[in-house]
Amino acid sequence: MNRRAASVLALAAMLAGCAEPSAQERADAAQAALNGGKFAAARADAEAGLARDGTTADKALTWRLEKLRLDAMAGSGDGEEVLASLTRLAATHPDKVDASLYVALTDKLAQEGKFVGAIDVAHAGQQKFPDRAEYFDEEMTRLMDAAKRAAEGGDNTALDHLAGLGYLSKPK
Repeated sequence: MNRRAASVLALAAMLAGCAEPSAQERADAAQAALNGGKFAAARADAEAGLARDGTTADKALTWRLEKLRLDAMAGSGDGEEVLASLTRLAATHPDKVDASLYVALTDKLAQEGKFVGAIDVAHAGQQKFPDRAEYFDEEMTRLMDAAKRAAEGGDNTALDHLAGLGYLSKPK
């Protein structure tokens, strides 16, 4: 092999190593970041995977990336964006956006201490899935208890939000 051919092969190998990660690789990286509690990195990888060409052709991979993105948003406590994404995804993935997804995201938001966002997601789930009322009643009871504990510490935000939604009387 002459020097020119060797140089071309070396350049091709180097460029192949610099290629943008595939959507699948981005999903794997997002999962690893999520497992490590690195929510911003997980979201960035999921969004980069969703932006890759051809992702929409693989519906399972697209849903996996969307779910990772949702989990990352909930982990970072972004209830408003979780709710907006759930609304958007209900149109494109109606078979995947179910009551259990709303509850799981509610739990993640609550774990992060983002009770107002958790309340909003649970409330939206109650409205969307009235046939699963008992499922959401349990969530709202847990959230009310958490809101009361927060109020004991001086933060009435979640209690006021629950009252505003009609779940309890506003404390006097």
